Amino acid sequence: RSKYGKDYFINEAIKKLINSRKNRLLVDGIRLPIDAEKSKNAGATLILVDAPTKIRFARLKARKRENDPQTFEQFKKQEEHEWKLFNFKKTLKYVDCKIDNSGSVKEIYKEIDKLLEKVAKNKK
Repeated sequence: RSKYGKDYFINEAIKKLINSRKNRLLVDGIRLPIDAEKSKNAGATLILVDAPTKIRFARLKARKRENDPQTFEQFKKQEEHEWKLFNFKKTLKYVDCKIDNSGSVKEIYKEIDKLLEKVAKNKK
């Protein structure tokens, strides 16, 4: 991003979609407002997949990665830092719909299927 600009990755994703001649592309991990804005301008539907803080922390602990926060307080502090760093408050203004990811894998797939059906109907 520092070499090619803040919007480099989203521009590459949009180019990939155009060159693929497909009508759908999943872009994961949109964090910056510029990514959300460019996606929306290209006709994207932005979906926030989220879970309560305590559930996210429990899942993080289960992964057992070496550099992950070890306490809930450290985790919250890291999230606060990321909210400021990525300006999530502004990014979230572009979100069209939200999926609750606090359940099982089976439940999230069911939610995704329902939402994709709804999005496909609205895009016609």
